[in-house]
Amino acid sequence: MERKKETLSGSELRELAEKKLAMDGGKTELLSEMSSENMANQLHELQVHQVELKMQNDELRRIHGELEKSRDRYSHLYDFAPIGYFTVTEKGIIDEANLTLASMLEETRSSLIGKPFSRLVLKEDQDIFYKHRTQLLETEVSQSCELRLVKKGEDAFCARLECVVIKNKEQDLRNIWVAVSDITESKRVEEALRASESLKKDNH
Repeated sequence: MERKKETLSGSELRELAEKKLAMDGGKTELLSEMSSENMANQLHELQVHQVELKMQNDELRRIHGELEKSRDRYSHLYDFAPIGYFTVTEKGIIDEANLTLASMLEETRSSLIGKPFSRLVLKEDQDIFYKHRTQLLETEVSQSCELRLVKKGEDAFCARLECVVIKNKEQDLRNIWVAVSDITESKRVEEALRASESLKKDNH
């Protein structure tokens, strides 16, 4: 019950106090009828209450400041992580994305939000993403896949997607959280090694 009172706004508290005062009007002792001791006690109670309210306000401001700092720290860690992060709905619509992903794709973050992720996947790799998403939602087991993503300038690069299903508290809404790594360079190295090994075999 106390917890509910703390959530009331100032105007609501004022209204409740005025109603209570009106209801207790017949019982309220007039100042002229109070003894000096009674008045001193009432004054002391008011002063204590005032101090309590100030302490509560100070604590609320402190907590708010800590939350702001935590949010800023999380925001920086998320946005400037060395890999791209984004969240998509079950239907594949981008719900959230960090700045690293936007940079990878040469897009702005705002241009990604609300758009289908499939539009960023190379046409030839669309089936890979569709099958991967379907299996992920059916099993709810974290999975990974490799496919090619298309930048705004229409250049494609190889990417590795690490995906996991996340749910809300009520367990009735599912999204897919994805970490994206650019593996273009490692693929080039692999191809070069394979070509080198093939050349050695041909020479023998």
